[in-house]
Amino acid sequence: MPLAKLRALGGWGHAISDEGSGYSIGLNAVKAALRVHDEWGDGPLLRSLMDALGAVDFDDFILKLNSEPQPDYAALFPLVQENAIVDEPAAVSVLEGAGLQLALRTGIVIRRLFDRLDDHSVESRGVKLEDISIANHGGVFENSNQVRKGLKFMLQRNFPHVTLLQKTC
Repeated sequence: MPLAKLRALGGWGHAISDEGSGYSIGLNAVKAALRVHDEWGDGPLLRSLMDALGAVDFDDFILKLNSEPQPDYAALFPLVQENAIVDEPAAVSVLEGAGLQLALRTGIVIRRLFDRLDDHSVESRGVKLEDISIANHGGVFENSNQVRKGLKFMLQRNFPHVTLLQKTC
């Protein structure tokens, strides 16, 4: 596939495909906190989310989640990050999971660019295998070691020759 024919991948909007975004992280954090609640009761992430949404109790929290307009899930990203910094397991899992999802999408792009990830296929595109680099940007990447960790882990596992560039500014 010629490079000029490569089109967008994912990012089709928060309701259906916006992996790794603040919105998807906020929504997935709510889902994770509710799963913890179902099994163990209120956890630190759930209490933080309830406070952020101004819920007076669990029932009020559920009402706020199901109201119109919906909560601003993207605005919950900093709170999820704060919980992850103190090793709250559900928050860490959500953020690392976002990185893994981004790595899966990145892998699709790599496979769309190159028929096979071998020297011959890559060199036919005018580059060397060790020259393939991935750049990232955005508030989630800039603020979440866990998202970067998930992305880096999966890229190194599936594409060991690909370099994840570090932001230099």
